[in-house]
Amino acid sequence: MRRASARKAQAIGVLAPLLADVVDQPWRRAEALVEEFGSIGAALKGSAARVGRIAGENAFAALSKVDEAFRFLLREEIEARPTISNSDELIKYIAPSMQHLVVEEMRVLYFNARGGLIKEESLCEGTTSCAPISIRKLLSRCLDLGSNAIILVHNHPSGDPSPSKSDVECTEAIVEAARSLEIKVHDHLIIGAGRYVSLRSTGVL
Repeated sequence: MRRASARKAQAIGVLAPLLADVVDQPWRRAEALVEEFGSIGAALKGSAARVGRIAGENAFAALSKVDEAFRFLLREEIEARPTISNSDELIKYIAPSMQHLVVEEMRVLYFNARGGLIKEESLCEGTTSCAPISIRKLLSRCLDLGSNAIILVHNHPSGDPSPSKSDVECTEAIVEAARSLEIKVHDHLIIGAGRYVSLRSTGVL
C-alpha cells in the first residue's frame, strides 16, 4: 500500500508541471488524472473526451504533445542501430504506445535488409483476425517500402499476453503468404500489462 501511494505521488509530481501552463490547479488536475487512469502511461493514451472531462481540452493537447515527443525520442534511438533481433529493445519502443489501449490493434514493424526499422504502421484495429484483405494489404506495403522482414505486434487489452488459438493461426497465415514473396516474419509480439510474449520464443515461428 505504501509503495502504491509513493508511486501515485511520483506520477502526480511528474504530471502537474506538464499541466502548469495550460490549466488552473495543475496539482489537483494531475491527481484526478492519476486517480482516473492509474498511471502516466494510461493518461497519455486517454481519449480527448475522457481527459478533457477531468482536466480540460488544453490538458489533453499538452499530454498529446508529451506523448508525441516521447515516441519520437524512442524512435530516434531504435532507428540508430539494427534492432530486428532484439525483442527487448523493440518492446521498449512499442509497448508504451500499446499496453494501455482499450481495443486490440495489430501493428507492423517493417525492416530493411540490415535489420533497421523502416516504418511502423497499424494494420487493423478492433480485431486481429487475419482476413485475406489484411494480408494482401500487409504484403503490398512490404513491397512499397522495400521491406524484406517484418515483426507483427498486437496488444491484449485484458493484460494477459498469452497467445490465443486465433493469434497462432493468424501468424501462420501471414508467414505462409509472406514466404511466397521471400518476406520473413521475424516475430509476433503480444503485449499485455507490463509483460509480453514472443511467438518466436514460444516456438510458433
